[in-house]
Amino acid sequence: MREVGGIRCDAVLASLSDYVDGDLDVATRERIATHLAGCPECERFGAGFAAMVSALGQDPPPDLSPERVAALAALLRDGAG
Repeated sequence: MREVGGIRCDAVLASLSDYVDGDLDVATRERIATHLAGCPECERFGAGFAAMVSALGQDPPPDLSPERVAALAALLRDGAG
């Protein structure tokens, strides 16, 4: 865990959902954006998280089985550690 932009990786990862949804105050959004710009690991995870959130807002593909959903969830969970 690193601190970049005045915020640690664990705090960024804990706030990603609110960040993607736009539910954070301006100062917190700016600190997270600065962190993401300077931390390749969080940026990579954050980009995948944002893509997943976007995809979940759309109709699921017909071949998205429960097993594939579980595999995607495992990838996201394991990517955070």
